[in-house]
Amino acid sequence: MPEASLRVLAWPACRNRPYNPYNWLLSTHLTACDPRVVVGEFTPGALMFQLWDIWHMHWPEKFLRITRRAEMLAKVGALAALIRWAKLRGIRLVWTIHNLMSHERLYPAVEAWLRHWVVDQIDGAIALSESSAAAARRRFARLGHLPLAVIPHGHYIDAYPNTLDGAAARAALGLDPHHRVLLFIGQVRRYKNVTRLIDCVGALPDPDLRLVVAGLPNDPALAAEVRCAAQRDPRVQTHLALIPDARLQVFLNAADLVVLPYEEILNSGSALLALSFRRPVLVPGRGSMGELRQRFGERWVMTYDQGLTPATLRRALETLDRLPADGDDLERRLRREVGWDRIAAETVSFYRSVLGRDPVAAPGARDAVPAAPAGATVSRPAPSGGRASLR
Repeated sequence: MPEASLRVLAWPACRNRPYNPYNWLLSTHLTACDPRVVVGEFTPGALMFQLWDIWHMHWPEKFLRITRRAEMLAKVGALAALIRWAKLRGIRLVWTIHNLMSHERLYPAVEAWLRHWVVDQIDGAIALSESSAAAARRRFARLGHLPLAVIPHGHYIDAYPNTLDGAAARAALGLDPHHRVLLFIGQVRRYKNVTRLIDCVGALPDPDLRLVVAGLPNDPALAAEVRCAAQRDPRVQTHLALIPDARLQVFLNAADLVVLPYEEILNSGSALLALSFRRPVLVPGRGSMGELRQRFGERWVMTYDQGLTPATLRRALETLDRLPADGDDLERRLRREVGWDRIAAETVSFYRSVLGRDPVAAPGARDAVPAAPAGATVSRPAPSGGRASLR
């Protein structure tokens, strides 16, 4: 293998594409931006018996969703053993910080140990926004002493079919052209506050208002709660199932506004999905959402500071009426500012900096600080025990 080549074991690389194409988009663009980069799908066997430079982990906490405690502990133990194996083999570990804590928090003591232990093992981290990076550094002190890049979440333009116009999409859902359509889309989980959204819509008397809830609940009890809440208001329709890729456009192109009333949020692929379909979003002003609003403007990203209320929804609809929309301009900005070619190039550059292969560092310079990729923040250890941040 040539010295300049780079082998990346991604967890996941493409396996979760039916649920979220984020990792597939990243992996395919990594290899497209540099043919010397090889990206493989993580399996224990691949890690143990093949050669890799980087193990890129996205959700190392995924096993904490397992409800059977014995199975969860076995899988967490196996993960810890694999991480130690990777360290012994000299594989560098990179973690993308999607969340700082699990949403269900089934095992708070195990989670606290696992997250801090994983941070103790990694060689570098990627945050999806400056606010995510700051929050992660506050929670995990060691991140202040590691390379850390800020590389944004990419768009979903062209990732899904998008051929239906708004009229056809509304007709497919039995909606009229004059309806004001709110949409919740994505997996329905308790922290996403869907029943609260239904209640807020119910408090608004507008006969032309409609709410569509589309997504698969992760809990049968929650599914029953959502159905019960929706039955109280004939203006609400639910589609509580996994939405096929080809059908996503029906819901998104029918909507005037996508509402994501999460109780907690650090980053949101669903917000990027809505913007990729030229649909404005209403989100809590937490985590990365403030930066998303600054990047794309109030017309496209509306935020609120307290819990969702009927007044919040009313103000958001008034904002749509008040501010003009330019979907072509939004798409150009998405492609320019969170395009996958740029994200892939920044990610490869960060990999090389973690490995000490950054081409801008002088050969043999132990403490050289690599130049930050355009649009990215990279923190690198400083000499003499202190730490410096290139911002």
